[in-house]
Amino acid sequence: MKFTATVQTITGALGTALVIAAPKSEEINKFDGKKKYSIEIKKPYRKRSLQANAYCWVLTQRIAEKLSQDGSYHSKEDVYRTCIKDCGHFVPVPVRDDVVDEWCRRWGSKGLGWVSEVLGPCKNTKGYTIVAMYHGSSTYTVEEMTRLINCLLDEAQRLGVATEPREYVDGLLQEWGEHDETQREKAKKIEQ
Repeated sequence: MKFTATVQTITGALGTALVIAAPKSEEINKFDGKKKYSIEIKKPYRKRSLQANAYCWVLTQRIAEKLSQDGSYHSKEDVYRTCIKDCGHFVPVPVRDDVVDEWCRRWGSKGLGWVSEVLGPCKNTKGYTIVAMYHGSSTYTVEEMTRLINCLLDEAQRLGVATEPREYVDGLLQEWGEHDETQREKAKKIEQ
C-alpha cells in the first residue's frame, strides 16, 4: 500500500510515536496490531514532465549543430553529458584502484547521462580513487531538471542559438506540478 499523508509526532516518556492521517481503506482495516510492518517515510517530489525532457533534447541538438559549424563534430549526446557534469549533482565515491575502469563502464551503462569522472587518488585510503558519479536526468526532480534546462539555455544564448520565450519554458517546467495536483485530486475522489 502506498499513499501520501501528513505525519505528526508525539513525544513521551517511552519515545516518539508517529501519527499518520491515512486514507479510508479496507486494506488499512486489515492491519494486525500484533504484527510488524515495514514502513518507509519520505518527502514527495515532483517529477519532470516529458515535455520538459523533450525540450532538453531540442536544446542539445541546436547547441550541437551550432558547435559543429566550425567543421568539428559535436553530438547532442556530448552536449547533454557536458551539461550533466556542469549542472548536475554528483556523489563522490571511493573506488578500489584496480576496478575504476570497470566501475565507470558499468555506471555509464545505465544511460546517456550516467557520467563518471575520476577526481584523483583518495587521500584517506591508500589504493582507492575518488570517482564523481553523476545521475542521468531520468531521475531528476522538477528542480533538478530546471537547473539542467537553465544550463542549456545559458549555453544556447552564449552561442547565439535560438530558444523559446522564457514564459514557454517556465510553462513546461510547471506542467508536471499541475498534472501531479490533478492526479492527487482524482485519487482523493476514488478513495472517498
